[in-house]
Amino acid sequence: MEWVEGEQFDDYIVESLGNPAKLGQLLTKFLAMMDELRQAGIAHGDLQHGNIIMCGNELRLVDYDGMFVPAMNGYLASELGHRNYQHPQRAAHHFGPYLDNFSAWVIYASVRACRSILACCTSSAAAMIVYCFARLTSLTHCIRPLFGSRESQRCRAQYGWALSSGPIREGSG
Repeated sequence: MEWVEGEQFDDYIVESLGNPAKLGQLLTKFLAMMDELRQAGIAHGDLQHGNIIMCGNELRLVDYDGMFVPAMNGYLASELGHRNYQHPQRAAHHFGPYLDNFSAWVIYASVRACRSILACCTSSAAAMIVYCFARLTSLTHCIRPLFGSRESQRCRAQYGWALSSGPIREGSG
């Protein structure tokens, strides 16, 4: 497999903070990428800022060792992915085409929040908030505790194991 040269996803977001339109284009590309994975019935398994590269004008995924493909149905996951991007209840038996739903929602919500804050605010306080959102690891590290046992039980009851019952779509949320 060829080596992919490009900019890490979170670094690209930080460099795009002054441009809400550019973040909107990034969201469109991200949604298209996630839709392609869903249509193929595959999941990356470790969707996070370090495994998404902006290569020229397109997004590329790297680090496929946690990937699910339909031929692997019935197997256990070989890894659980970056903990700040995974549902707190994720375990090795959660291994299927739905694997990226939670992490995709976290990434999508983070980038969309950056874009929304930028579109309506220009103060230094807003810039600080956006910077925190753009550093996805920090954001997801803060989000995880929000899904305590009661919230996790509600999510499991309503959606199955993942907070998200399905793939993200433009206009969601």
